[in-house]
Amino acid sequence: MKVSYCSLLLFVITLMVCFLINDAHIDPTYGFVEVMLNETNFKYQKPYDTPLEQRYSYENGTHRFWVFADDKPHYLGSKTQPRTEIHILVSFLSFSFHIVFNSSIHPLGPG
Repeated sequence: MKVSYCSLLLFVITLMVCFLINDAHIDPTYGFVEVMLNETNFKYQKPYDTPLEQRYSYENGTHRFWVFADDKPHYLGSKTQPRTEIHILVSFLSFSFHIVFNSSIHPLGPG
C-alpha cells in the first residue's frame, strides 16, 4: 500500500490537533505524588575507569551526564555500550520502584 507524504503529514497533524483539543484540560501531574529524594535514593553507573565527577554534575536542580563513544562500560568485563546512568530507588511500604532515565545523546557543538 503506497501512502503519499502529504497524506501522512495530514494524518499526523490531525492526530496532534485531536490530542491537543482532548488533553488541553488534563493536568499532566494528576495521580503523581511528590516524593522527597536524597543521595541515598540515587545509584550512579559510569565508566569503571572514570571518576563520577567527570561524567555527572548536579547544579541548580539539573542533572547532567556526559557519555563519550570511547567510554568503558560501568564494570570490567561488561558487554554494554558506553553510558552514564542514574537509578532512582524509591520504596513505599512493601512497594519498590527502580526508575532509570534514558535520554538521547546529543553531541556537543563548537564553543
